[in-house]
Amino acid sequence: MWPLKSFEARRQNRLAEFVRPKLDPNEYIIAILSVVCERLTSSVWRGVVAVVVTSQRLFVVRNMILLRPTKILAAYPRGGVTVEWNPDAGSVSSQYGTYWFGRLRLAGSLGAKELWVGRRWRQDHAARIALLLKHGGEL
Repeated sequence: MWPLKSFEARRQNRLAEFVRPKLDPNEYIIAILSVVCERLTSSVWRGVVAVVVTSQRLFVVRNMILLRPTKILAAYPRGGVTVEWNPDAGSVSSQYGTYWFGRLRLAGSLGAKELWVGRRWRQDHAARIALLLKHGGEL
């Protein structure tokens, strides 16, 4: 079995290193959701993005193969984004079975974006991020 925690830690470190130069002087990273899909599909590698929450903004970052960040797709101001979390929003069937995905819907001045979150531990983290954005504060 692969050490999933170390892979996740590396993904989060890459995202932090990518976003950190774009932060304002008093801005800091609060939470990272490293693997999210832009559309509900059985292919995990299509439309992979990450969500980075800072003290002032929420970034949606494009991830490429091997989950290396390449581009900031959106940077919502924290106070100007509304969030909706639905843990059982959709499913995808494949030859290996049916997989349930949660939906994290973001809406703000840059438009609306639906992000699909798989795996239970990522869904738990997405739910915490949704609470953070709804009520302010930190995780």
